[in-house]
Amino acid sequence: MMAKTRIWSFLILTWFMWVYNGRADVCNSPLGLENGTLRNDQFSASSTYNSNYLPHAARLNSGGDGWIASVYDSYQHLIIDLEGYWNITGFAVQGSTNGWFTRELRISYSDDNMVWYPYNSHLSDDVLGEVMAANEQYNEIKRIQLDPTIK
Repeated sequence: MMAKTRIWSFLILTWFMWVYNGRADVCNSPLGLENGTLRNDQFSASSTYNSNYLPHAARLNSGGDGWIASVYDSYQHLIIDLEGYWNITGFAVQGSTNGWFTRELRISYSDDNMVWYPYNSHLSDDVLGEVMAANEQYNEIKRIQLDPTIK
């Protein structure tokens, strides 16, 4: 029997990120994207500009240039396999030091990597998922609270 996992897909072009959870016993604590608890092989992407911008470079404060897609369109995405179920209460995105950043993004999540659910807050019912504002400038860290949380 295959274990069920929670997988995130982010439709963005370049970024660093930090995801935190809202479990009652560990409220708003990081899930390990920044500190390396999540392994590099848990990150994948639709495309990569070159070997300097691999998916696992999307970690917040990694000191590198983040993940950058090889194609500039709205179909590029980053997938992070969290290998388990978490209550996701928010996340943070960061532009790179080389001047690249993401102005907006959408989130989708899945239990099986086949059926994807778009995320919408209480203020949105977009069938593709709510468009969320991200960075306004490079190297800025933008924290985004999720309401409702992703369970």
